[in-house]
Amino acid sequence: MHEGIAKYFETKWRNGNGYLTPVMETILARGLKANYLIPLDRMMPSLAKLETAEDVQLAYAEVSTMIEYLTQTQGNKVISSILEKLAEGESFNHVLIEKLEIDLNAFQKEWRQFITQKKLKAIPGFKLPGIKFKTNRLPQRENKEYEEIDNHKSQDLVFLGDILKSRGFHKAAIIEYQSAIDQSEFFSPILYNKLAKTHFITKEHMKAKVLLEKNLAYYPMFHTTLANLGELYFDTGNIKKSLKFYERSIRVNPFNPFVHIRLMTIYQKMGQKNKNELQAKL
Repeated sequence: MHEGIAKYFETKWRNGNGYLTPVMETILARGLKANYLIPLDRMMPSLAKLETAEDVQLAYAEVSTMIEYLTQTQGNKVISSILEKLAEGESFNHVLIEKLEIDLNAFQKEWRQFITQKKLKAIPGFKLPGIKFKTNRLPQRENKEYEEIDNHKSQDLVFLGDILKSRGFHKAAIIEYQSAIDQSEFFSPILYNKLAKTHFITKEHMKAKVLLEKNLAYYPMFHTTLANLGELYFDTGNIKKSLKFYERSIRVNPFNPFVHIRLMTIYQKMGQKNKNELQAKL
């Protein structure tokens, strides 16, 4: 319940857009098509109890749409009413019976009918973001981002592109990154960001912008894309847009020191002394 509320309402204070991102829509659409959904009793007492990261992502998509279903059929006040009863120690099943006059199974059936009517679409060539639970505290591979690329040929091309880029052969790196994208079966935000950033280095800002905006449409919470868009607009002199994307990036990933430094610079340029001092403390 709490996870669903968080996912459903988080966009209200961030940017006001719909909560169902392309990632979530794809996850849920594929689950419905495969007739594989996570029952609510498996999610309790916590989504952390689920066995795989994929199941966790599917569960998040489910519970957020359940909150939408509740608010559309019962109104927003039903959420606080249910939470109050849960806080008193009542089971979710008992609360549903008391407030909606249906039990857990009936609620899930009605929700499934509701979500089926939305006609969700899975985006072709769309790979779900790689999320892995850490099972030990051993050091991780330094090139772990390559593991997120779906085939060895593309991995090799990206590795070559990275070497060329590190040695200043940016045009050659662009060729390798583009070849990696062409070879890849799935849409990879990592590949698109690598190619976009290299176009940015060669001052091909429009090409970088097109790639980053396409990436953002599919992965609106991918902090690297947000930071790169912030830097693109900073470099082209659009400080207001740069600030918008850097602030979005820092909300997703508050541990990027470069973004904090850029925000300090932007706040200073805009004469926002208090925000500049706050960033300096962070």
